[in-house]
Amino acid sequence: MARRRTLWLSIVLGLGAAAASAQAPQGDLPTRVPAASDDLQNARRHVREAEAEGARASTEIDALEARIVGRREMLRERLRALYRITRAGTLILTK
Repeated sequence: MARRRTLWLSIVLGLGAAAASAQAPQGDLPTRVPAASDDLQNARRHVREAEAEGARASTEIDALEARIVGRREMLRERLRALYRITRAGTLILTK
């Protein structure tokens, strides 16, 4: 019984929505199309700008990562040299 009631209710609501959309004024459709086209162009432009900004950021991150690796290697070499000097007794570190 509940299924029949749900079925009839969905049919009535579906027909009501179809009738309402059929009665909607469509006289302003040609004026809405250029506005939608402009909105679409603006959205595409924003997407292109965001992609370009993302590419720039990615390039900058890659360059910074390369610099970090280089600096770590340089620091490691200097620390090894300092360790060798202090272990050999050539350089005496005092507190």
